[in-house]
Amino acid sequence: RDQKAFLYTDHVESKGDINMKRYISILLLIVWLTGSMLTGCEMEGDIIINDPSLSADAKFTLTNTIMNEKPASDLLYGNFIELGYGLQVESMWGEMFFNRSFEKFPPYFNINISWFDLWNDPKDYSKGYEKDWRKFDWYHSGYEHNSWFAAPGTEGEFYIDDKSTFIINKSPESGAAIQIMPGGMHGETFLRIENTGKFDKSGLGQMGKYFTKGKAYKFSGYFKNMNNSENAVLEFYPEGNWEKPILSFSLDKIGNDFTMKEIEITSNYTGRVTFALWTNSGSVMDVDAFSLMPKDTVNGWRKEVVEEAKKLNTTVLRWPGGCFSSFYDWRNGIGPQNSRKPEPSYFWGGFNYNDVGTLELDAFAKSIGAESMICVNMYHLKKATYIWRKDFSKFTDIEAGARAAADWVAYCNAPVTHPMGKLRAEHGHPEPLGIRFWELDNEVMRWYSMPEYVEAVKIYSTAMKAVDPTIQIVLCVQSYKRRKDG
Repeated sequence: RDQKAFLYTDHVESKGDINMKRYISILLLIVWLTGSMLTGCEMEGDIIINDPSLSADAKFTLTNTIMNEKPASDLLYGNFIELGYGLQVESMWGEMFFNRSFEKFPPYFNINISWFDLWNDPKDYSKGYEKDWRKFDWYHSGYEHNSWFAAPGTEGEFYIDDKSTFIINKSPESGAAIQIMPGGMHGETFLRIENTGKFDKSGLGQMGKYFTKGKAYKFSGYFKNMNNSENAVLEFYPEGNWEKPILSFSLDKIGNDFTMKEIEITSNYTGRVTFALWTNSGSVMDVDAFSLMPKDTVNGWRKEVVEEAKKLNTTVLRWPGGCFSSFYDWRNGIGPQNSRKPEPSYFWGGFNYNDVGTLELDAFAKSIGAESMICVNMYHLKKATYIWRKDFSKFTDIEAGARAAADWVAYCNAPVTHPMGKLRAEHGHPEPLGIRFWELDNEVMRWYSMPEYVEAVKIYSTAMKAVDPTIQIVLCVQSYKRRKDG
């Protein structure tokens, strides 16, 4: 009672340290206030933060006196998911294969290395970073980068750096060889398997799948017979042991064009397993768009993730970013998953397979009791060359961007009588999604001056509300630096 607490930050060394001191200050506020409520004491006092980054001391006064009868809005309890950054989606989505479409893997940028806390010295990047992620306990909870390898074999030495391809082309134990080829059914490339040895048990493998006894899974993939590969065998083995499979399935009538094959699996084993596809001796087979998912997913999301996420009591879920949203074309994330175009995560490095898009993200939000808030890509001339060695001239025409945003609103909220509503229905969701909140881009000071942003907001909001006047437009406040041009 009648005491003051002071937190001085005069000797901080970086913005990160300043932010940490602020977090500590906020935590101290919460602890003090909680103590007041639990003990019933009439605790009142001041907390003063002396921070060299502030123009004046920041002063907080705590009291147990009710200051406002109106409760805070539930919409304050929000969270957000960013595609293409830190494997946020990949660790929650049900897909069990890594690089299921056999694409050339682009390297991660430094920001992702920081996200995973891999730098040997965060203040000196020249000292390098940890390249073997298997050392971390979080690696096996959805962050595995399992290589495709010519089987039988193993992943061998494992590193994640700018040279990583996650493709091991030749088997040391057989005559099998695998190679990425241009074209295919999904993305820009597919995989060719050549069995030049004398053994039928030669082909393709990937480690790192976790099966639970009695649990059902579904495998699917495209197969093409190039030479002597009318049939094949799909098997699962205890990881590290090729002696005897725990599950075996035959694939027959593989044609000369890419054909989808599907297999329902019920596991008789609990533990880590290796996937294997065996081809005939002397055969050549092309494969693409593999998928392995538990059948108990919730709209494609891991069931256990949905159950845990519900406990957060999130009321608003913002997606698809973050900085990722500023270069996101929502049209690449709709329709059948195998028809979507995988693409590099341009802002963060790595890959975004686009298996998760508008319908999937909104379904996740609804499954945890939250509303969606979509962050819209607002086009600007500066986006054309903002990312090094990438041409984004398609994101420069503001009027075209407003039309794309309006189409997104229509895809989500229009009835089936509207062309976009009809398209949504064709994708399996005839009922409108009813998404209310639409944020106009992220960290807009990267390209917009404040007056420019105001004018762009008028153009975008007019186009979007012409489709659905009930939506609420959310603006991005200029942040962390003051531009000279206003």
